[in-house]
Amino acid sequence: MSMKNSLKENTPYPFVEHLNKNQNVVWDYSIKNYNSALYNAFKIAGFSDNIILKAKDQYLHLSNNKKILDATSGFGVVFWGHNPVNAVKIEKLYRENNLINYSKTHPTIAQSALIHNLKTTFPLHLNNYYFGVTGAEGVEASIKLSLSYNKNSKGILVASEGYHGKTLKTLPLTSFQKWRSVFTNENKNLEFFKFGDIESLKNAKKKLDDKGVKLNCIITETIQGGSQRTASNTFHQELQNLALKNNALTIYDEIKVGLLRTGKLLAFQNYKNIKPDIVIVSKPLGMGLHPISIVASSQKIFNKAYASIQDGSIHSSTFSGLGASMAIASQYIYEASQKDTILKINKLSQQLENVLNNLQSQFPKRIKKITGIGLFRGLELNFSIISNQLGLDMKKIPVSFASLYTLAAVRFLYKNGILTYFSPTEPEVLHIEPNIKFTENDFKLLEHNLFLFFKSNQTKNMLKIVNDVLKYKIRLLK
Repeated sequence: MSMKNSLKENTPYPFVEHLNKNQNVVWDYSIKNYNSALYNAFKIAGFSDNIILKAKDQYLHLSNNKKILDATSGFGVVFWGHNPVNAVKIEKLYRENNLINYSKTHPTIAQSALIHNLKTTFPLHLNNYYFGVTGAEGVEASIKLSLSYNKNSKGILVASEGYHGKTLKTLPLTSFQKWRSVFTNENKNLEFFKFGDIESLKNAKKKLDDKGVKLNCIITETIQGGSQRTASNTFHQELQNLALKNNALTIYDEIKVGLLRTGKLLAFQNYKNIKPDIVIVSKPLGMGLHPISIVASSQKIFNKAYASIQDGSIHSSTFSGLGASMAIASQYIYEASQKDTILKINKLSQQLENVLNNLQSQFPKRIKKITGIGLFRGLELNFSIISNQLGLDMKKIPVSFASLYTLAAVRFLYKNGILTYFSPTEPEVLHIEPNIKFTENDFKLLEHNLFLFFKSNQTKNMLKIVNDVLKYKIRLLK
């Protein structure tokens, strides 16, 4: 594919002609006219040498003909691989046969197919579904459903250090102060508890009681998306018991960890006797081709909240239930429920665990611990060992500065043909999240390059990153 820069700046063109743009123009548009801070951060991470032209299965194909192993699963969206064959076939079927993709007044075959596959694979109590576009929309719809279910209570308990989206209504649910401070006011109906800490959960409930606020719902990720922290079975049971005792609902956000990423169709199924009232799933459902989210609850909850014709329209949206999205999601649920798929996920999970265990045993001072479950895994890195090499006092270092070591890992691995990432809310954790298309050779490549990183001295690389950050901040001041 040619990468010429032949398009005139002030003239619109059909999409196919934009395929001829060179990489510098693509990066410039994204920085100047879309999100300069975000794409400059990606440049600092070392991603700006080329653009991604194509993607298939576990590989990204760059404009310089280089191939990159995607160990991020597109942060969860392409867990089934890039452009999976069956999803592309369904997309083609829809277009070639002019199947109905949008209807506000009639149910569709695609909607019926998805509902059928959900009813036959999800736990029996999760038998009512809301279809949205994004995970954040699913979170908002869940809270709205809970508040409508029990109109006499307004109190919300939410696990701290979690992530539930960036809309105006979901940002208050994150305890990441830098994000909260600009957009949210103090909410007397909201209290945080430490994920996995039963005493903290009880204390947060007491704070609501002291303010005279009745508990409505408890919101948590099953496994935290940023830190990949897990909690004990006892904690989840205590959370559930607290909700039952107060006639409150439990909302489990599985946007990032659900749908087989942990080895179970729903991540809470890794725990015994846990039955969330509302579960949100999203990211991998559209197989990387369509955005879609699902809020799964019970018919009992829906009937109490929205049974009247007047109220029913509150639990809907313009783009809820687009045909091709639902058809592809129904295919995902079908494939994810098959025994051979589950066996494959478990085999891949074991291969990844072996890689991470090998690395930790070889570099115990550089790797604090292995995080996550299944194919949703990571390494919590030990920045203190590097800070000692640099002569830095950890007590005086901002938390964000600890991301330097993780960023150095991301940059090193990308240069060696592997894409990884970390979350700004938990910068010490290097996320390693293979998709279902990974092979034994891919895991060997991953292990080899992580070994090379931990073996090497990254001081120069980290100082270069600091220099790039300073250059960017100087440009902002001009």
